[in-house]
Amino acid sequence: MADREQRDEGFKIFDRRKFTITGEERTDLPPEEQAPPTPPRKELPKQEKSKRPASSREPSPADLGGEFSAFLMSLANTAMVYMEASKDPKAGHSNQNLAASKQMIDWLGVLQRKTEGNRTAEESLLLENLLYELRMQYLSKSKIPQV
Repeated sequence: MADREQRDEGFKIFDRRKFTITGEERTDLPPEEQAPPTPPRKELPKQEKSKRPASSREPSPADLGGEFSAFLMSLANTAMVYMEASKDPKAGHSNQNLAASKQMIDWLGVLQRKTEGNRTAEESLLLENLLYELRMQYLSKSKIPQV
């Protein structure tokens, strides 16, 4: 046992993180571990929006509004397609998929929660109406028929 204690020096743990838990740069690192000083950022000259081609400019929130609404409509349409019951002539059964429809409705609900405060009034109204209609359709389709 004494031989093992003499041979086994153990292991050492070195904290090589460059920043503290508060986000400040650590000063207790050896010089080879310290990050090189960052050069000051150069400000690019401001360009007028009219001089930049439309393809290189950042999209404005108004530009993205239509895309977000289209995305919501796409998800809602997919949920409706999953809810529709149509017979598959080859398989001889309905291809209704209520579980997939519920998942799409749940995703729309997640989007509603995660984008709260970042939507326009129109987008909020659209999302609220889509969720209401889809949830009502889902409930009517998922009811067990009474005999």
